[in-house]
Amino acid sequence: MNPAAFQPDYAVPPGETLADWMAMHNVTVLDMCDLMVAMPPFVNALLAGEQEITDGMAHQLESVTGIVFSFWIERERKYREQLAKSKEGEA
Repeated sequence: MNPAAFQPDYAVPPGETLADWMAMHNVTVLDMCDLMVAMPPFVNALLAGEQEITDGMAHQLESVTGIVFSFWIERERKYREQLAKSKEGEA
C-alpha cells in the first residue's frame, strides 16, 4: 500500500494537534484560555473539533503555539472535508 494514498475513514479534529501541543508544553485548558483570551467552553469546543478554525483564530493559534497559520487552516480544511466524506458514507 502506498502511504501517500492513505485515506482514513475517520476525521481527526485540529484540536487534537492543539491538545498534543498543550500536553507537550504543560499548558492546561485554563492556561490556553488566558493565552487566547477565551472562555473554557470555547477552548473545549476547539479541542473537540466543534469550533471551526477561522483565519483570525489561525493567526491567534500561530501566535500562541508558534505553529504557522497555514498549518491550522489546512488541518481545518482537511478535517471538515473528511467529516463530509464520512457523513456521505453513512447516508
